[in-house]
Amino acid sequence: MAQAQRHYEQAQQYYQQALDIKIRFGDSFSQAGTYYHLGQVAEETGAFENAKAYFLEALKIFFEFDDKHGLSISKRNFARFYQATQDQALLTEAAEILNTTSSELEWALAIADAADGPP
Repeated sequence: MAQAQRHYEQAQQYYQQALDIKIRFGDSFSQAGTYYHLGQVAEETGAFENAKAYFLEALKIFFEFDDKHGLSISKRNFARFYQATQDQALLTEAAEILNTTSSELEWALAIADAADGPP
């Protein structure tokens, strides 16, 4: 709610509190969504390095738990974030998490981007 209302500092605090609770209780799977939302807030406030770290952590957890839905959302987000930042390190780190190469991942992102574009 705070994020939707552009109360980013408050949203970041709420997400961080939620993450702390999930970490304390060892709920690794639920942490992925919270990392994803922290990444969104960081990106919206221009904290791109923080956004990158949060997005990578979410991707890592979704991949670890073989969460197809979470991976699908995360991959689309990565394609968008990579297109916006052209951060080669992001591509390299994501490829490492997904057990692929940067080239293969870049190719897959290009195909996904083309599929989402106009016909």
